[in-house]
Amino acid sequence: MSLKYLTFDCYGTLIDWKKGIEENFAKCFLDGTKLAIEGNEIFQKYVKLEAARESRQYESYRNILAETSLLLAGELVLETRERSAVSFSKSIEYWPAFPDSRLTLEEFKDMGIRCYILSNVDTEILQHTIQNNGLDVDGYVTAEQIKSYKPASRHWLEFLQREGADKNEMVHVANSVFHDIIPARDLGITTIWVNRYGEGRAEKAGDYTVDNLSEIPSLLREEGLV
Repeated sequence: MSLKYLTFDCYGTLIDWKKGIEENFAKCFLDGTKLAIEGNEIFQKYVKLEAARESRQYESYRNILAETSLLLAGELVLETRERSAVSFSKSIEYWPAFPDSRLTLEEFKDMGIRCYILSNVDTEILQHTIQNNGLDVDGYVTAEQIKSYKPASRHWLEFLQREGADKNEMVHVANSVFHDIIPARDLGITTIWVNRYGEGRAEKAGDYTVDNLSEIPSLLREEGLV
């Protein structure tokens, strides 16, 4: 392989999706209320609800964030306030990057690799996220641009068409096995699973597995990919 491109999922891979959801749902909906379940369970419930919503007809991700937070609040028998849902949907632009994201992206650029984000969000949300976290990328494909959500394959197909790239010139890097690793592998794209949250190895995890983004440059060299 002559590696020219790295494509990344954003939220969960470059941005701490779990922390963003847990902290901002609590801030917007709990008002100090103590629940019988912990933050990780809230996160897992949210992820399932959001994935189900994304599988239906396309709607903006901003709306999906608000709708999913209201559904989760209802499941937890919390007050379902529209203003809380709007606040939650706006918070995503300020969710923090993982500590190694910005510097490792810069290292990839120094290695001559072009970096692109393939994300299940609105374009404006991603633009603000990139700006607020100082992420240096060459481009992106958003769900809003193609009216489709991963795990459907259109993000990768759109990227390949735009760049005139070959799938043998790229590696896809992501945390979500469901949204990213499985569909990318089904397309014949080499994948790196970033196990950000210390999960047990998934049955269909990536061709390579790392715990953090900062491990990838040395992995690429060791495997002769660069």
